[in-house]
Amino acid sequence: MASIITFAILAFLFYYIPSAFWAWYRLRSFSGPFLGSFSWLWLARVDASGAAWKHHMRVKDKYQSSLIRIGPNLLITDSPTVIRHMSSVRSTFRRGDWYDANRLDVDNPSMFGSRDTEWHDDIKSRTSAGYTGKEVPGLEQAVDDNLESLKNLIRNKYLSTTGKTIPVDFARIIQLFAVDCVGSFGFGTDFGNLASDSDATGYIQAMDAFAPIVTLCADIPLLRRMFLNKWIMYLAGPKHTDKQGPGRIMG
Repeated sequence: MASIITFAILAFLFYYIPSAFWAWYRLRSFSGPFLGSFSWLWLARVDASGAAWKHHMRVKDKYQSSLIRIGPNLLITDSPTVIRHMSSVRSTFRRGDWYDANRLDVDNPSMFGSRDTEWHDDIKSRTSAGYTGKEVPGLEQAVDDNLESLKNLIRNKYLSTTGKTIPVDFARIIQLFAVDCVGSFGFGTDFGNLASDSDATGYIQAMDAFAPIVTLCADIPLLRRMFLNKWIMYLAGPKHTDKQGPGRIMG
């Protein structure tokens, strides 16, 4: 038994040490947390904290660079020049595996989740007119109607007086407004979030619960392959037939 354990340890070290060295070597010229240069553990800990942005700001302040290494093959940047270069029309940069985590509908890729550049450019050109708002009937009226519902909610439920202050969580109700606007644009009627002052579709609650998990799985390749593969998404992912959550909007 001891010999088997010893063999397993040696086999692991024989594999891990060269692979860790190669992971570090590829982007060795970029500064960043040392653990993140050869392992995904640093980024996994940051994502699990629920405040990844704070950690990323700390490393930005510490290393004072426009490109910082936070994973074996992962860099972050705050440089508009770099982002413009990567996003230019004839850029040779391609979307990474991270985008696979944004495919809620396994059978129907979206512009945001697809890594197929040709397909993405084709569907983007076909749908670009829709993003101008000119082909969405009653777009401005829909926004006006939902703004009126937002104002009515504040007037009826959160209007303070000289004798009583009623606080309002504007970050929460603006989410209700946004989802109702999506309903008006896509389905011709709002979802009733502002009218009920609640997450009537369950979409916001589902995304709040789902987002930290998706972020962790999106950043860590092993977790992405384990939990965001096609079969897992078929079993546990949102579906068009769902009555609540993202599936309802997908349907």
